[in-house]
Amino acid sequence: MPADALQSGCKDIARQLFENIPNIDVIMGGGRKYMYPKNMPDVEYPTQSKHNGTRKDGRNLVEEWTNKRKNERAHYVWNKKQLLSLNPNNVDYLLGLFEPAEMSYELERNTDTDPSLTEMVDVAINILKKNPNGFYLLVEGKLLSHNMHLCFRGIIYGYT
Repeated sequence: MPADALQSGCKDIARQLFENIPNIDVIMGGGRKYMYPKNMPDVEYPTQSKHNGTRKDGRNLVEEWTNKRKNERAHYVWNKKQLLSLNPNNVDYLLGLFEPAEMSYELERNTDTDPSLTEMVDVAINILKKNPNGFYLLVEGKLLSHNMHLCFRGIIYGYT
């Protein structure tokens, strides 16, 4: 973000996701590097500096999210295997960040490590449907998101 925007009190999209909308139960997509302090190696690509964290404020938003929800049934996952191994009956909050930047298009996706949009939606619905009052699920494909903003391409937000 431009320095003048920060001085005016603007928050980047990653901070807004966690601070301005605290009641999101399910968050999945890309953009992992925007959650970690600058130069922190990525969990999936630790030797590729282009995937390192980018936050200039030194904050680790994934750690903050995890700590905030430590007494709740919350899970952070970063790959397909972790996501699909969850039992939705034992999960109330889910943060899934599957790529350092944007998610790949379906035809370019690594099917071993990255979940499909269908797999992410299935897990989200199975977590959210436990609320007897219903839920709201926003599913955004990459192409639409690519034209709207730059960070969380192909993301799922779920509220109960």
